[in-house]
Amino acid sequence: MIWLIRHGESQSNAGLITGPNATVELTPTGQLQAEQIAAHWHEPPDRIVISPYRRTRQTAAPLIAKFPHVPVIEAAVYEFALLNSQQFAGVLPRDRYPLVQAYWQHANPHASHGEDSESFAHFAQRAQAFLTLAESWTGTTAVFTHEQFSRMVLLSILDPAPPTTQRMRQFLRHKAAVHLPNGMLLPIQKSAQHWLAGPIHTQHLSKLTGFFTE
Repeated sequence: MIWLIRHGESQSNAGLITGPNATVELTPTGQLQAEQIAAHWHEPPDRIVISPYRRTRQTAAPLIAKFPHVPVIEAAVYEFALLNSQQFAGVLPRDRYPLVQAYWQHANPHASHGEDSESFAHFAQRAQAFLTLAESWTGTTAVFTHEQFSRMVLLSILDPAPPTTQRMRQFLRHKAAVHLPNGMLLPIQKSAQHWLAGPIHTQHLSKLTGFFTE
């Protein structure tokens, strides 16, 4: 079983000014969510996978401390980098919205905003590469990752398709229809020739975090 874990609430999620995407940190609420994830885990996983982004490392830290002998692997499960560092850093998330909106309206799967950003096509390839890598894992794996990466993996499982303009629009429709909250756990596993996914787990999150479901 592989558990995709969205990082806890970040500064950007809370609407705060941030630095470059990779350096965005958790808020106090995000730290609480990280602790709740670790408290929910009763048996050590066989491996812990983290993205290189700070907020996922911070979210994984309580689980790593709880099970210090579990191997930790860094993998390319970081967030969709559709903006470059200069466009992301030093502004409020709402001020980035016009740039993000223009990107999705243009809907060119091969377009990017600069050398430290990526195209939608590359993003889709990363998700597929992750699923290929995950096929080699046995036992239980905890993957600390991001909302859009989790969504691309989920969409790749539910409806494999090439990275076209239509696929980009399908991704946006999925985003509008399916909420992947901070701190959520999403199980995926390979069964015979097919990947299976879901349901989304949020029961471990307290009402204090704002993402509790009965």
